[in-house]
Amino acid sequence: QLPEPKKDKVKLSEIATKLDAIMLLLLRYLDLRLVASADALLAVMLDIFESVILHTHQSKFVQFAMFKVCASAPQHSSALIYLLLRLAVNTNRVTRLSAVAYLASFVCRAKTVDTKLA
Repeated sequence: QLPEPKKDKVKLSEIATKLDAIMLLLLRYLDLRLVASADALLAVMLDIFESVILHTHQSKFVQFAMFKVCASAPQHSSALIYLLLRLAVNTNRVTRLSAVAYLASFVCRAKTVDTKLA
């Protein structure tokens, strides 16, 4: 029988592998949806981002699904930036901090940001 720390490492490795597989499936699904109906997908993703992801403590990777949708077109990037700016100005302190952090993270990674917005 494995000692406790080794069991924990094995369990974490299994969980990480499952999460990686789920993320890969999500990104493939987004690719398909972007071809079929990018604007409708953007609307849904912005809603999910604002209502769930933005308020999830220590989220590390799921926001990249939103970033992927935004990378598909400059207007999608602009939509996320406008959302985050609105939240950074017109909400409570916790939401403002999250919005500003995501805004900084997105702008430093994005290739489709309109230079007028940056």
